[in-house]
Amino acid sequence: ILIIVLFLFRFFIKESYWKWGFLEKIVAIWLLYKVFTTILSFLYTPITQGRFFYLLKEIEFLSIILIFPWFARKICINTIFRLIFFVGVMNGIYILWQVITGNFMGAKHGYYGIAIIGEYSSLNSGLILAFLSIFFFLLKRRLVAFIFTLFTVATMSRASIIGLLLTIFIFSTLKDRMFYMTIVAVAVGSFIYTFYDQIEWVIRIVDWKYALDSLLVRIVNDYYPTLERSLGPFSLVGLGKGLWGTLGLPIEAHNYYLRIFSEEGLVGLVIFMLLVFYILRIGVNTFEKKLLKMTFFLLLSSSLFQDAMATQKGLGLLVLSINFYQLSKRKYQMGFMR
Repeated sequence: ILIIVLFLFRFFIKESYWKWGFLEKIVAIWLLYKVFTTILSFLYTPITQGRFFYLLKEIEFLSIILIFPWFARKICINTIFRLIFFVGVMNGIYILWQVITGNFMGAKHGYYGIAIIGEYSSLNSGLILAFLSIFFFLLKRRLVAFIFTLFTVATMSRASIIGLLLTIFIFSTLKDRMFYMTIVAVAVGSFIYTFYDQIEWVIRIVDWKYALDSLLVRIVNDYYPTLERSLGPFSLVGLGKGLWGTLGLPIEAHNYYLRIFSEEGLVGLVIFMLLVFYILRIGVNTFEKKLLKMTFFLLLSSSLFQDAMATQKGLGLLVLSINFYQLSKRKYQMGFMR
């Protein structure tokens, strides 16, 4: 309801402060296509309450990208920076408490390692901590970034750790020594968890061959044949949102690209790749552009092993980094902590 009100309010504003660029148009097309494929799929697949909320989640998050710039001139970027810094400090204290007490909240609730405040999933915790590592590194807070890299390792989320390593390696030309710091962080994190009798988790984290084999086995031997039977003639437009866990499909795809293909078909995957190519072509001459590219690459690489952008936290990081980029186009002054 709020989204509809904001869109309607925008059309009553006489003076226009923002016009959609290519990025916003791609997001709008992608969002409308998600709605179209889901409504279409109601003709030949079960209609459940869960499917509606799954679609609503993506409508809410992606609509923020389209609405935010219209009201961005009222927003203080320094306040946003301070809020992110506050979130980082509070989670840092919470994680240190888990390490000191040995009470790992992720492992306690059926996942791995530590977890952030209000979240037990290793993937979501790892993605947010990896984002904070990138955020503070770009603000030239190297020690803080190093600490959050350690925290990312401590979540024991393979997808997040691999994503952060690949991101730092690819963007190692950004005048940083973060790649070497990350290697040290992995070694130190492994030692800590060995000390806490968690050696089997460490092996699962550092054994990249196991992770890759696991991914290939899932796709070739399990998910793809099941998906092929479920899709049938609908490989062009997909099955619509929220059907994983039904029709004989597993609960998760463990690969975001496979999820897009199943839900939105070949057309949806092409639209998503247009967004990928656009963002990866953006330069890195400002803080906001670096943050967008590194966060997006973190999500893309993590999506090889998990449905990284199918969760609220993954979508939230994508929206946040895009909003920073949109603010830079509005020529905002970002003076805090620089």
